[in-house]
Amino acid sequence: MDRTITTTCGERFTWDDHARMAWLIHIRFGRNIQSGAAGWRRLMQNSCTDSQFEELVNAGSLLAVEEGTGR
Repeated sequence: MDRTITTTCGERFTWDDHARMAWLIHIRFGRNIQSGAAGWRRLMQNSCTDSQFEELVNAGSLLAVEEGTGR
């Protein structure tokens, strides 16, 4: 399954990109899944559940550790 979308300016936005962004939002909202998920829904204008957001956050945290940017 291809989890890549094309933005309105024609650039690719991958699942990894989503995960990295979710991780940053999670940090910004005090590492609280419910607050971060609410912010994600407002930002992305979607109906992502708290558990779906948590899945993205977990993937984003792993990417951050792999890249040496984990906080």
